[in-house]
Amino acid sequence: FDDLFAITRARVPVLKGRDINACNPYSPDGSLSFDLCFLNDIAVVNSSLLREYSLVDNRVRMLMLAVKSFAKKNNIASAAGGTLSSYTWLNLVIFYLQCIGFLPNLQCRELMKQHDWHPDPGENPWHCINGLETYYLPTETMAKGGIWKQPDRFANTKLPNLLYGFLNFYARVFPQQTTAVSIRFGKCTLQKTSFQKTSKIWRLCIEDPFETFDSHCPHDLGCHLDEGGQRKVMNCLAQARDRLGDLLQQAGLDDGLIQSFVDLFETGQKSGAKSHNHQTGKQGRKGSD
Repeated sequence: FDDLFAITRARVPVLKGRDINACNPYSPDGSLSFDLCFLNDIAVVNSSLLREYSLVDNRVRMLMLAVKSFAKKNNIASAAGGTLSSYTWLNLVIFYLQCIGFLPNLQCRELMKQHDWHPDPGENPWHCINGLETYYLPTETMAKGGIWKQPDRFANTKLPNLLYGFLNFYARVFPQQTTAVSIRFGKCTLQKTSFQKTSKIWRLCIEDPFETFDSHCPHDLGCHLDEGGQRKVMNCLAQARDRLGDLLQQAGLDDGLIQSFVDLFETGQKSGAKSHNHQTGKQGRKGSD
């Protein structure tokens, strides 16, 4: 591990660092940044839920890594810096994929009922943390049930297409002035006014999947955005959408194109790299920050 340092004044104090042996294909040295906290059970179930979504389809995990790299290279992955945390960016990825039908809603009670799966806080303490409903349908149970199936139209969808769709969704499509991001609902139904004390019309509102707006401790993950941070995030999304769109017109659709896209932000260039045939490295371990 490298670059270890503590942030003691965060909402939950954390130790930040970098795993130099993570084999992350979207960083020059293969490293992966992480946040580590202690005595924070809600963070454990939050990370576990993200991991379950990453197991549905390998492209989910790869898109998560690509978006995290994009956000970090643009300096828009810091809640302390007035933008969004890495955890929040991953929520944005999942919500986008739910909205287009690529991912299911693992917190959907009807889906749990269809699989005859029921939470049991008495036997499994992770199903109820701090008085919150912290359960979800395990991916393994869903796969065995065979009830939810990813639509056939996504069978041959390449990672660059998914990344472009993500950027376009938040830059052009998502109605952020009126609607909150919520992977608990998995569609654009939660109104920002649900967060009466924290939501602002000028910024993204993002519901934590367990610390929900109707719980005893509602948590809007977008509350760290200041006005400058919101502008920077939206500008970066719009610019990245246009740059990736240019690359998609210039190059063949292979996952190596993502590396060329990520390189744009490291080199400061506004056009695609000369070669788009880089091969991605070994798949990185699942991040938990």
